Amino acid sequence: MNKSGLWTVLALALVLLLSWHFLIKPYNYRISFETKDPAGLVYSNLGAWMAVKGDADSSAVELISRVPYSSYLQRVQLKDSLFEYRWEIEPTSDSTTKVTAYITDLNNKWIQNFYAPVYKTDFVKRSIRTVEDLAKEWVDYRERYRVGPVMQAEVSGRYCAYVSVRTTAKQKARTMLGNIADVMGYINSNNLELQGDPFLQVTQWDQKTDSIAFDFCFPIKASDSLPPSEVVKFKEVQAFSGIKTIFNGNYSISDKSWYWLLRHAENNNIEVDPLPFEVYKNDPHMGGDALQWEAEVYLPIKNQ
Repeated sequence: MNKSGLWTVLALALVLLLSWHFLIKPYNYRISFETKDPAGLVYSNLGAWMAVKGDADSSAVELISRVPYSSYLQRVQLKDSLFEYRWEIEPTSDSTTKVTAYITDLNNKWIQNFYAPVYKTDFVKRSIRTVEDLAKEWVDYRERYRVGPVMQAEVSGRYCAYVSVRTTAKQKARTMLGNIADVMGYINSNNLELQGDPFLQVTQWDQKTDSIAFDFCFPIKASDSLPPSEVVKFKEVQAFSGIKTIFNGNYSISDKSWYWLLRHAENNNIEVDPLPFEVYKNDPHMGGDALQWEAEVYLPIKNQ
């Protein structure tokens, strides 16, 4: 190739590069970091992001679209500015997840494409601070609970009185508190004796929206002569094999452990039903250090 041809190729490459950067590139700035949280937990955490730290009164986060455990698209209003955050979630090992934020200034896209690669503009500084604040918040949040090693275990069958509830995973504990009086009122008024710890059996879990349906259960002796109730129902819970972990922390966030179980199942090619089963070993009404509260959390193994 002669010198004229070489310059032509270089000029064409430069034109293509600039065209991609200013006309095609779908974002202004990209930030990546790694976390020990499972991909499902990152996805759940992004769903809980409602405002920019330090600007809660003047910011709002709007959901645009999402794909469970792999991506989230959000529009962030901050005072008079409007940004788009496209998150990509990718497991990088059995114990780490890569999170990448592709951020666009929707009001100044072309200007940011020009300045962002070479200058730390206010947009770049704000983007870095926002992502760092979120990542730190997730690390701090992990101090509020512990998830133990995962193992295979058996759950014995049991008979119970229960109420059926539909809510979200984040509202699980509040919903349980709102219904416990119905079950315990029935049990106490009929002089029934509890035969073990209360438990929760999830019957439906929409992992995209985090909505769940569950039975809140209290073990009692099986009987054909239990007084009827318009609210309280009765059933025999069948024994099953599952994977199990011990969760320590406030039961309002015990759903965090579900994602650690799901990751273990995926890493070890264990086919599970995504229908968590939680057994509560402590009474939250007694108070105390929530990290001393214990719950056994299971996911049933399929094809038993």
